[in-house]
Amino acid sequence: MPYIHTLNKNIWAHYIPPYQDELFTSWFLRLSQEHSVKSHSFGKYYFKDQQFWNRDVDNMPTDYLKKVIFDNSPLEYTAINNLFLSNYQSMLFENHNPNGFTSGILPLGIAHRKRKNNGLLYCPICLKKKLIIKNNGGY
Repeated sequence: MPYIHTLNKNIWAHYIPPYQDELFTSWFLRLSQEHSVKSHSFGKYYFKDQQFWNRDVDNMPTDYLKKVIFDNSPLEYTAINNLFLSNYQSMLFENHNPNGFTSGILPLGIAHRKRKNNGLLYCPICLKKKLIIKNNGGY
């Protein structure tokens, strides 16, 4: 990992910034592709204690997850918080409830590694344009 003197820390060797309005999971997949590593391997190596595959990390980010991003990227906490759905409280929904139902956000339906729903919803026309999952209300 290269050391950046102005930041006084190491960052990911193939760091790429998140796009504007990009969800964390989309950026995470692009970041792992940039490192030429499978997303599962990238997550297991850098986010050791985070259980990506058992929870909706866009809706329920942990402090540990945010700290790993902060420690390994040039992003500040305000930019990191913008990657998650809680950033859109009062814009897309009134009250964000990360551990329960939030009006306007469909649950992924993950319970004990069993998927009950189809995951992220998307517009197929939008996917033809660019591989990015935005958090501008199409979640």
